[in-house]
Amino acid sequence: MSAPGSDGGDVQLRLPGTPRTAAESDELALNVTGGAGYTTAIQDTGDGTFRALMHIESAAAPREYRFELGEGVELIPLEDGGVTARDAAGDILGTFEPAWALDANGAAVPTSYTIDGSTLVQSVSLTSATAFPVVADPFWIPALLVMARLTSHAASQAALRGVSQAMIKQVVQNGAKSAGNKGTSIFTQGSGKNRIRVIVDNKSGNVVTVTKG
Repeated sequence: MSAPGSDGGDVQLRLPGTPRTAAESDELALNVTGGAGYTTAIQDTGDGTFRALMHIESAAAPREYRFELGEGVELIPLEDGGVTARDAAGDILGTFEPAWALDANGAAVPTSYTIDGSTLVQSVSLTSATAFPVVADPFWIPALLVMARLTSHAASQAALRGVSQAMIKQVVQNGAKSAGNKGTSIFTQGSGKNRIRVIVDNKSGNVVTVTKG
């Protein structure tokens, strides 16, 4: 499938499993791909964002799910658990929100991302005590969604943590600066549970994400 990236271009994304005959309903495409014990679905959430939903049916399903991006895409982990995708020029194409998974009772299931070249791997911890089905969800936000130099990912993470744009500006202006993951700088202010960290893309100057605590 194609996902919106920067400058109106598309990023190729291959879902885990083998292609199936998808059934479409409103903004949701079901049974897009699948494998032993799982199927995938795509939810178009508007403005180029989408959710790649994995419906995990039983403990016999895989523990890892691989999302392959196009050639030349570099994946870089963020401090909040998300992952950015950059092109060969170092420009941000988009961001995957931090991994999450819920069981049939709505309880959180341990899950995380690892990176294998240009492939995003989501690991889901399944046990005999897990209530099935489990739903897991990589959520893509294209880089073209930028508001006042905050990417949509950064805005959502800041709102989740109760950090205002005024506070973000103050941290960038007055906080201690250090080198972050490739192509980013970290501005830090405060301590303990009030410590705010703002991660900024060195090339564009956009705030990529915000953490607190």
